[in-house]
Amino acid sequence: LYLLICHLKVRNGSRSRNGSFESREFRALKDLKAVSNIGRALVDGTVGILLGLLLISMPGDILKLVEHVWLKIHVQLLRENISWLETFPVGFKLNVPLTTNMGREILLVVSAYENTLALAFGSSSVQFFLVKALALIGMVFGFSVVSALVFDAIQLSTLHIKIISGTFCRMFRALLYTQSSLWKLFRGKKLNPLRHRTDTLEYDSMQLLLGTMLFTICLFLFTTLLVYYAFFTSVALSVAACGVLVWILHILILQLPLAECLVRILYPNRFPRTVYFSHSGENATSNGIHTSTLVSVP
Repeated sequence: LYLLICHLKVRNGSRSRNGSFESREFRALKDLKAVSNIGRALVDGTVGILLGLLLISMPGDILKLVEHVWLKIHVQLLRENISWLETFPVGFKLNVPLTTNMGREILLVVSAYENTLALAFGSSSVQFFLVKALALIGMVFGFSVVSALVFDAIQLSTLHIKIISGTFCRMFRALLYTQSSLWKLFRGKKLNPLRHRTDTLEYDSMQLLLGTMLFTICLFLFTTLLVYYAFFTSVALSVAACGVLVWILHILILQLPLAECLVRILYPNRFPRTVYFSHSGENATSNGIHTSTLVSVP
């Protein structure tokens, strides 16, 4: 009905706010933008209603799917792999006391976060209420709000992974910086942060001895930190990929030009077929204004 009204409006003509007639192309462009916005709103609402009906009809299956993904992440991906890292993975000779202590502390953080989430959302009544609330939000506010809530839920449920990954990232960066500074010590160099350059410096025997000891310690700890840093970086990237998938689904549903395609099929005369330029002067050498004309598809 709205497309028909827009079509009749373009054919019969309408006045602008200042009383003058607008060009046919300008009015068609404004109507096309309005149709596009309404089409996106209709798609958003329709997908939200369908998703809400799906959540209301199968809340148990949805909760089982969420529980399965949760167990995959925390049991198979984290706990089993952390235990695997303590057994010299892929032939890497790790520092046994360091990897044992780090594995214990990581499992402690994971268990604490799991208990916190279980205390807040572990009850079945709370879980069914959240599913029904999400379904109601989707039916009222559309798919865009549901996708935003799902994205925030993913970020909240994987917050501890981001914290652990960020901690290992800072530790590995500090280790690399320390090794770089100690390597300059062996070369008789020193970083000058004020002038942003490396200066030559003579060290005594005690400084060289201390630097040798620290460099050896950092060198033996390098492999252990590298393995943990690579593992948790890959886990954090996998979690980020889930959020990216939700964002891509949001873009595909809301930004596809479905309304424009429908208008193009039903009313092709709204789109230009030919563009040509004419000269306003009397001859080709006179200075004039070039005007363009759009010829619509019949």
